[in-house]
Amino acid sequence: MTQQTLLVFVLVAAVFLAGASVGQLLLRIRLARLERINMRLDRRRLDALAKAWQSRAAALPDQDLAFESEVRDEIETILTEIEKS
Repeated sequence: MTQQTLLVFVLVAAVFLAGASVGQLLLRIRLARLERINMRLDRRRLDALAKAWQSRAAALPDQDLAFESEVRDEIETILTEIEKS
């Protein structure tokens, strides 16, 4: 009787550990998918920001070129960091 009880406990523990491992794997897969979606949305937002900045710069030709260059460089830096991820 004791051996059977021990065997049942071992089987229950194995099933629990397997379930926890599968659950963690599914959670990581979902997290990776959500991170990809988030990166895509970030890319779209930055593209929209760059387009808005370009249209504003075209509307205001007397703007400081050094400041505009710094902002463009910062946008490009952010975009390259996103692409590297």
